[in-house]
Amino acid sequence: MNWVTVIWSMGGGACLTLALMQLVLWWKDRTARANLICSVMAVSVAAIAAFELAMMRAETPDRFGTLMRWTHVPVFVVVVCLVIFVRLYFGTGRPWLGHAAWGMRLVSLILNLILLLNLNYSPITRLGHVEFLGERVSVAEGVHSRLLEIEIGNLSSVLLLAFVVDASIALWRRRSRDGRRRALVVGGSIVVFIVIAAGCAALIRVGVIHAPYIISLPFLAIVAAMAYELNCDVLRVRRDLDERLRLEGLVAAVGAAFVNVTPYRVNEEIERWMQRMIVTLDVDRIVLFEFTTDHTQARNTHQVAREGVPRLAREFSYDQLPWYLGELCAGRSVVLSDLTKELPAQAIAEREFARERGTRAVMGFPLMVSGVIVRGINCVRVHKARVWSEAAQNTLRLIGQIFAHALAEQQAEMALRESEERFRVVADSAPVLIWMSGLDKLCTFFNKSWLEFTGRTIEQEMGNGWSEGVHPDDFQSCLKTYAEAFDARQPFVMRYRLRRHDGEYRWVSDSGVPRYDAQKNFAGYIGSCMDITELIKKKQDLSESEERMSLAAEAANLALWEWNPNTDELWGSKTRRALLGLPASGKLTLQDTISRVVHVDDRDRLLQTLKDAAATGKDYECEYRVILPDGRVRWMEQRGRCMPGADGQTVVTRGVSMDVTQRKQAQDLFRLATEASPSGIVLVNDRGRIVLVNSHAEELFGYRREELLGKLVEILVPERFASQHPVHRAQFLAAPTARPMGAGRELFGRRKDGSEFPIEIGLNPIQTPDGMLVLAAVVDISARKFAEAEALQHQAQLGHLSRVAVLGELAASIAHELNQPLSGIVTNASAGQRFIDRGDCNISELRDLLTDIVADGRRAGDVIRTFRGMIKKGDPTWQRVNLNDLVTNVVRMLNSDAMLHSCELKTLLDPNLPAIGGDPAQMQQVLLNLVINAFDAMRDTPLSHRKVVIATERNGDGAICTSVRDYGCGIPEEARERLFDHFFTTKAEGLGMGLGIVRSIVESHGGTVAAENVEGGGARFSFSIPAEKGASK
Repeated sequence: MNWVTVIWSMGGGACLTLALMQLVLWWKDRTARANLICSVMAVSVAAIAAFELAMMRAETPDRFGTLMRWTHVPVFVVVVCLVIFVRLYFGTGRPWLGHAAWGMRLVSLILNLILLLNLNYSPITRLGHVEFLGERVSVAEGVHSRLLEIEIGNLSSVLLLAFVVDASIALWRRRSRDGRRRALVVGGSIVVFIVIAAGCAALIRVGVIHAPYIISLPFLAIVAAMAYELNCDVLRVRRDLDERLRLEGLVAAVGAAFVNVTPYRVNEEIERWMQRMIVTLDVDRIVLFEFTTDHTQARNTHQVAREGVPRLAREFSYDQLPWYLGELCAGRSVVLSDLTKELPAQAIAEREFARERGTRAVMGFPLMVSGVIVRGINCVRVHKARVWSEAAQNTLRLIGQIFAHALAEQQAEMALRESEERFRVVADSAPVLIWMSGLDKLCTFFNKSWLEFTGRTIEQEMGNGWSEGVHPDDFQSCLKTYAEAFDARQPFVMRYRLRRHDGEYRWVSDSGVPRYDAQKNFAGYIGSCMDITELIKKKQDLSESEERMSLAAEAANLALWEWNPNTDELWGSKTRRALLGLPASGKLTLQDTISRVVHVDDRDRLLQTLKDAAATGKDYECEYRVILPDGRVRWMEQRGRCMPGADGQTVVTRGVSMDVTQRKQAQDLFRLATEASPSGIVLVNDRGRIVLVNSHAEELFGYRREELLGKLVEILVPERFASQHPVHRAQFLAAPTARPMGAGRELFGRRKDGSEFPIEIGLNPIQTPDGMLVLAAVVDISARKFAEAEALQHQAQLGHLSRVAVLGELAASIAHELNQPLSGIVTNASAGQRFIDRGDCNISELRDLLTDIVADGRRAGDVIRTFRGMIKKGDPTWQRVNLNDLVTNVVRMLNSDAMLHSCELKTLLDPNLPAIGGDPAQMQQVLLNLVINAFDAMRDTPLSHRKVVIATERNGDGAICTSVRDYGCGIPEEARERLFDHFFTTKAEGLGMGLGIVRSIVESHGGTVAAENVEGGGARFSFSIPAEKGASK
């Protein structure tokens, strides 16, 4: 039998089989890269075996050398796979050693394939044949290549061995059971079989052994060791998976058992499942214990042990097991497979505790509820070590957590039931209305206060019965709010009107929150109601008050603020923030606000004012400038008051700010206007003190401004009036109105030198926050008085000339008036002469004649005196004048002239006419001018229609109206506006002075004059003069 072919074929087949198996495992789990590397290495070893078999069958040296050269390709792959496998499977090893190993192997491969240098022989001289396994095989004979074979190939092998040994030692030191097994099986196999392959090659090279080079079989052994360990891992994973599934099933069963367990059966269920855990986990004792609040003691609440295993005491202190309990209390697990070897040196008490009770292996875990470690669970093996699998650890931990939560829920449920009972007692004694509802939204409880408020029984209120007391207008919104909050499991607050036992609907505030049972399951809602009717009324009153205050503040352009000096926090109303361009919300500090908005020249002064006010507790006020975001500068007035804060101790400053820019501008304009005023301006306060004067007032009175400010205003009043001036000032302040001072009286001012001068004063009251101020505008009227005197003189002269001109027009009337008495005198004198000449003179008749002569002389004298008075110069004489008498005299004077104009002159006089005050001559001149104008107006009027009517009557306003009506052509429309202007006339021969003089005389008597066209033709000229006060008819 050809054993060489059989063995090498079987070796290659075994390598390919292993490669296929590892490839399948990798295909199922792509993360298992070690299986892939093992598969690649097995294929490479199979290739090496094929090359070795071909070399043993080679017939020529060249064929042998070519096969030997290509053998180094799979050898290189094997070296690379070994390096990668060790790094993946061990997770250790210095990378540079691995890289150096396959790097040196790569160099030899390049030399063999590219430079055609043989790594083993240089050159092969011939082929020899040796007996190997019962048959002759070919071997190479020639000179060995020391450089390539020894220096490069052996160096690569040494580096590979160093890398594997280093990785195996590092893995062994990790003290992991699986790690040490891998280091021993895989690492040891690699090292041993590489050494065997290298040793055989060395013996063959030195001639001790006559056989072909054989390295595939050692490599096959390495592949077998690698595949074995990988397959063992698969089996261990499968076993661990079975264990995990079994234990997870246990955890699921325990969890399901405690889903609906009642609080009274929790302890029973824990004992039952701990019995099953003894069997399933294959342990000797399981203990569930709880920590005291201060973690100084542990108390065994549940304990289960196999038969013959001693039970632990119910309580043990921290001093008995300090290290073990300390680890659990710190939240760290304790998993020890062999206490005799793995307990730390400081666990002296634990070592003694385990020795006394025969404990060899322990596994303990802390149990947390709501993030707090409250319990612990452990299991032990006695007299025998035990490696605790990860699945067993997770199982014990998870079941312990289930037990801990079940016990916590049991305690909570029991506490809840006790709490509910206490709640019902407390709820019935509470002053608020309390209700509860279930999962169906229907109410299940109402306390005593609710029932007393509604006056109904709990049976009537249960379910939806309570809604019968809700006001119809609030019913839908109330139910909607409750239903939406209930469905969303959210708290709610709503207001509605609820009928009280007396039938009155009261506003209530209803607050509801979801409630949960001990298992955190939703159980319904609980809520409380409070009667807020009075509170709503108070809030409405407060809201109205705040609204009025807000409106008042906005109307007054006020901003409210508050400053806490201790925290430097500044609160300002929205109006203030918007005014200053500050954020609408957020925290403000005084220092930051001042630096941001206050003018740089006013910052220190404002800050110091506020600090002083806070230190002294006094009220304050100040003015300062702010810079708005748009760059405008505005003046602000700030007033504040210091008062205790909410705690009664902290001092806070509250106040208002207002934009006084317009006021400041108005003050500046007022100051400028005052200085620019042509009148003397004196501003006096309500105490009679001068607070402001302008430069013109200084000029008028001869004082400097500093000499007047703060002085009583009587300093400017003549001494003869000074004593009465405070009385007049008080009367004005009692009813302040803008008016001239001393109406109807002449006023005088007193200069600094004591001299007096005539003045006019206009008074204007000004209401300010500091009280009433009176603005007096003083005008020196000395020049005007002089001009008025000259105007009166000229007016008198003009009136005299007018009267003279009137007399010229009345020359015929004067002659007629004088002719009658003179004719009587002449006639009576002639008759007396005849009586004397006859010699029979009767003394009685002569006396009668002389009496008539005297009367006619006096009559002529009266006429002359009358007309002489009209033309006489002199100042007007003011006296009581009866207008009826004045009209009668004028009619008598003008009768002759009326006859010359063929005009009828009539009078309509009010017999109860009171007297007026005036100059009789001037009033006579007015009537003469108007009547003569009436005669002239009727030149073109037919003789039968010429008539002048003079009428007097009383007006309703206490004045006397005198009118002259003609039947002439009337007043032209274009002449109405200028009728009473001087030098305006509609007569061809007129001067335009008559009606102007009429208006001047009437207005000087405080009256008015008017003219109008009258229905039926003609015009009426009238003037009204005020009746003299106290005058009767």
